Amino acid sequence: MDPPKPSEQMCSDCAVVYDPRRQHPTPLDSREAIRTIPILEIMCGAQRWVESEPRGQAHHQWLGEVLDLPQGIPSHDKFGRMLA
Repeated sequence: MDPPKPSEQMCSDCAVVYDPRRQHPTPLDSREAIRTIPILEIMCGAQRWVESEPRGQAHHQWLGEVLDLPQGIPSHDKFGRMLA
């Protein structure tokens, strides 16, 4: 069996983080994506949440292969609220 890819390992680690917010009956964005995209952006030099959305849009095709993005890239406001 092949060892997991680093991106797969990071995504699986982010998927188990507890979310204390009230659960909405129809979540639109995956919590895994909202946690993973800013981490990747910070690793690539982003300084603010505002930078996460445009960079995510620029790499949407690749991120779509790695993450579940049914509604596309979440907004920078959603990144800030989730990680605050």
